[in-house]
Amino acid sequence: MLRRVIDGISSRVTRLSLRRKALKLHAANVMRLEIPAASCLYLCYGNIMRSPFAEKLAKAQRTELRVGGGGFHPNTGRACPPACVATAQQFDIDLGTHRSRAATIDDVRSFDVIFVTDLRVLGLLLDQFPSAADRVLMLGLFGAEPSVEIPDPWGHELEIVQACYRRISSAVSDVSQRIPKR
Repeated sequence: MLRRVIDGISSRVTRLSLRRKALKLHAANVMRLEIPAASCLYLCYGNIMRSPFAEKLAKAQRTELRVGGGGFHPNTGRACPPACVATAQQFDIDLGTHRSRAATIDDVRSFDVIFVTDLRVLGLLLDQFPSAADRVLMLGLFGAEPSVEIPDPWGHELEIVQACYRRISSAVSDVSQRIPKR
């Protein structure tokens, strides 16, 4: 029992520390969006729900930008869940052929800005690729209803996926408008 209490406290402290770090990095790096036609990498955990939608939406909104996506799930080549494919179609985005991929060091090195969806992804990114710290931004801090995280809709009902995609759409649109054209 005591072990569970200690683990719970430790988890909350870690999460609060990551949240502070996320806000600090975001504030320090937001000027990267002032780079004309900045290249953008969108990352979530599995690269089957949030980041593929953000990536494809960003490509559709700003065709001249170099945009990529990835994740941290060890199993790659996975398809997007049917609820994501159907919801993305409501935004004229086709996720039917998307297959998940893991973020690589080449990705991290080659993009001007790296957007992450939540604190877990931020922690994984900084653990695996510490050099990304000077280019990372929290996608959720953009758009009409800013919040540090855009929660993973994995395992939730269609309405939760739809709400997630509305959040991502708002955030990506905000980002697309902020990046100057060449």
